[in-house]
Amino acid sequence: EFVAFAELSISTGLRSLGSSIPVADRRPVLANLAVEAAWRRRGVGALLVRRLEQTAVDWGFYEILLQVEEDNLVGRSFYRSLGYVELFTDPASRRYDATSFFLRNVRTSKMTLRKELPEKNDEMAPISLISAAIDQMRAWAIGEK
Repeated sequence: EFVAFAELSISTGLRSLGSSIPVADRRPVLANLAVEAAWRRRGVGALLVRRLEQTAVDWGFYEILLQVEEDNLVGRSFYRSLGYVELFTDPASRRYDATSFFLRNVRTSKMTLRKELPEKNDEMAPISLISAAIDQMRAWAIGEK
C-alpha cells in the first residue's frame, strides 16, 4: 500500500544570458505530491519533499521548482511552510479533469514556486535521519509504536 507519492524530474529548456543569448538550462522540478488522506498532517509529505530536495542537492542543483494550482490554498500553505516562494502565476495553464466519464483538458491558473537549496552537507537532513523516519512510518502502517 502506498501512503505517499511524488516525482522529481529535470526540466530542460533555454534561458537568456545577457543580450538574449540562449543558454541551455536544467532545473529539478517536484511534481505530483500526493499523500493518502489517513496519513496527512503527520509529516509524511514534508518528509518526502525534504528527501527529494536532498536528491536534487546530490544531483548538483542549488534550487528546486514546483507548480501548484492557485486555488489550492492548503498546498500553497504547505509549500510556503517548507520555504518555497512564489515566482509567478500562469493564468493560462492546463490540467486534466477526471471528474466525469470523459477525461477533459481544462484551463486553470498555476503558481510556480521556487526554493533555494543549501549546498551539499550544509542544512539538509542526513539520509540516515530520513531513513529512520521512513522506518517509523512503516511501523505506524503495521500498527507498531
